[in-house]
Amino acid sequence: MGVAAPRQRDLPTTVPVFPCLGIDQAHGDEVTVQLEHHPVPERGTPPSAEAHRPDMDTFEASALHVDTMPRCDSGDEFPSAYEPVVDIVLPAPGSTESATQVSVSGVSPEFEGNAARATAESLHVSLARASLALSKGDAEQAILALRPHMTLSSMSGGAWTVAGWAWWSIARRRGPDALEVADLVVAAFERAIDMEPERARLLERAVAKLHLFRATLVEDDQRCDALDSALAALGRAMRVREKVDDGLRITLAGTLYERAMLVPEGRKALLTQAAEVMDVLVVPAHCAEQWTWLHAHVLIALAGVSDLHAATRWETMACNILWNYFPSLDAGRHEEWLCRIIETERAFAARLQGAARITHLTGVKRRLHAAVECSTTIHPLLAWINLVHDWSKSLTGTSARSKLAEVDTLFQCIRQLSPHEQGAIAFAQAYYLRLRAQQELPARHLSMLKEAEGLLDVAVSPAAGPDMIALERAEISLARGHLLDGREARDAFERAAAFADGVMDTNPGNAVMAATCALRAHLALAATANDAPRMRRLNELSAHLRGLKGDAGDTLQYAAQVALLDNAPQRAAELCHAAWCAGTNAKELLPCWKQALLLWEHELKNTGGDPSWERQHRYMRLASSN
Repeated sequence: MGVAAPRQRDLPTTVPVFPCLGIDQAHGDEVTVQLEHHPVPERGTPPSAEAHRPDMDTFEASALHVDTMPRCDSGDEFPSAYEPVVDIVLPAPGSTESATQVSVSGVSPEFEGNAARATAESLHVSLARASLALSKGDAEQAILALRPHMTLSSMSGGAWTVAGWAWWSIARRRGPDALEVADLVVAAFERAIDMEPERARLLERAVAKLHLFRATLVEDDQRCDALDSALAALGRAMRVREKVDDGLRITLAGTLYERAMLVPEGRKALLTQAAEVMDVLVVPAHCAEQWTWLHAHVLIALAGVSDLHAATRWETMACNILWNYFPSLDAGRHEEWLCRIIETERAFAARLQGAARITHLTGVKRRLHAAVECSTTIHPLLAWINLVHDWSKSLTGTSARSKLAEVDTLFQCIRQLSPHEQGAIAFAQAYYLRLRAQQELPARHLSMLKEAEGLLDVAVSPAAGPDMIALERAEISLARGHLLDGREARDAFERAAAFADGVMDTNPGNAVMAATCALRAHLALAATANDAPRMRRLNELSAHLRGLKGDAGDTLQYAAQVALLDNAPQRAAELCHAAWCAGTNAKELLPCWKQALLLWEHELKNTGGDPSWERQHRYMRLASSN
């Protein structure tokens, strides 16, 4: 269950964590449910309303794990077994209850039972057999036992519940028909609730979990729809409970967060609602880490869609939450959290100016440098390189180069701590050299870029996969292109675009970094020779990046550059202003902003003045004065 910095980040980052880990945004929460065992009654033994009624609270997770870290779908979000016994409520003689036809497509053909069996065998016995089969992990036999009753009025809410659990067991295997079988689970549980409303307390939450599972099987609009259905079911689950447990609230907040990060429309409202849910939680000890991680990411994402003042407040709160819990972490989680803390502090520092920024970064170094030195993987090192690179841009000349040179000692430490990670270390060195080269003269700059590209030839490691290496080659080619002229420059930009476009097509886990790099490469190509196909590609990439990150500062800055190339100076000027409000450095925006206002003014000469132009001109002057 997918936090934009206010400007371009070279470290592979996505919303909200790090694509440098090779994975993308979160896919819901993970729940392990252990249900109380009740023995299946013997044939002919009448069910007891008290002895065999399952406790509705047994659905509550005995181990609830809400994880907003991006992860590959494990398929373990649901019970590995369910051993149900339910009250058997048969329709009264002469009942007019309508029969329900349920499709069993996606289930083995052997489930096509003979409905005539229902007249010779009571639902009670069939349900007992189904329960026994399900308790032994044989979901297919459970469905087979109940199948003859599914088109008859004798099918009870309890029987639909057992059928739902059986289909759920089949769906979680993630076979080719998993989505179709998941729809059967929803239909069965909803039918059970319609027939016996008291089951809503248990089953509405199960329906929500089922929709979260469905969301992992689909993409784009279908995924949005599945998450919307999950939110609706969670809302119903909360309404039917006298007391809403915090586990349910964590699930609600995580689902709101995931839904918000899918598309920019309505993102701020959903994130605000998620933050409000988190604020009222009394965190259970067994899921304090997950709550802290989710809460911090909700606040970081909220900062990305807020104005400068509010964003600073949200990022401050997120930093405090992460810092406060960091000492309580198990050692195995330190480096993941360390990366997140560094990136959050980096985003916060980007909103500061002058001495305040230097003072803040000095404090971050004092608190974190020792932990980074002890890292055994490259991910904290990459995050730290980015932070130091930002710091160096506040300096000039020798001071800037000296600041970046501080990273050299970290490479010595990680080589000693992780002698078997030489491929990953080579990747980190290439990344570092590319950033450090920006402080050098052109000749030395080109030499360092060549050295960095050579390091990528040996940077083979599970921590630096082919897509990460391809993206770094794209960044190096892009940097080389800006140092060359004519055909050489164009060749370098085309190479960068090819690498980035390739990663966009093959690995959604690095979608944000790939889209950003591709957009920058195509912007550079358009500056040398623009045409209609290139302009269409630029508009596609700009829209795609805004869909991934929302209206982050760097995203708006690139959109302004695209609008200027597309002969839309008014839109370009307005986007520059929006980027400045989102925290982008005015110095980086002013060339595009001034050019947009100049072209816009030229368009207005024959039509008279425009208050909008005057307003944008005042904003530009204010930004340049700061």
